[in-house]
Amino acid sequence: MTNSINNLQGRLWKWLAISFGSVVLLYGVMRIIPIMQGVVIQAYLPGDLNASNLDSLMLSGKANHARELSINGRDIMMDPNGNFSDELILAPGMNKVEIVALDIRGNSHTKEIILMGKEHLREIKTAQADNAETNVTNTN
Repeated sequence: MTNSINNLQGRLWKWLAISFGSVVLLYGVMRIIPIMQGVVIQAYLPGDLNASNLDSLMLSGKANHARELSINGRDIMMDPNGNFSDELILAPGMNKVEIVALDIRGNSHTKEIILMGKEHLREIKTAQADNAETNVTNTN
């Protein structure tokens, strides 16, 4: 009887050790997968860019698994979850926005966004109006 109890206790301890080891291994794998995947950058722009003031806008987003973040070469602060926001001052015409994030291994990930500044839209409208006036003048 004592032998069967000892045998049962031995199997129970073995089962507990294997279960605990499996949980620890699974936890380690779940923690390492995001590090191996690297940085993921998500950028959010205001909903309606046509209605917004295109002299500037607030760029916000999230850089998962990043330790450093820069926008157009400027270091940007992130909260512990990787969230960031920064006001961008747009020049007239085309503006290239480059977001670069570094992970804990030093690997970088880059996301580029092209935005159009306010004056460029005015120039297009003015050029279209000038062409319309020219066409009207030529037809009279």
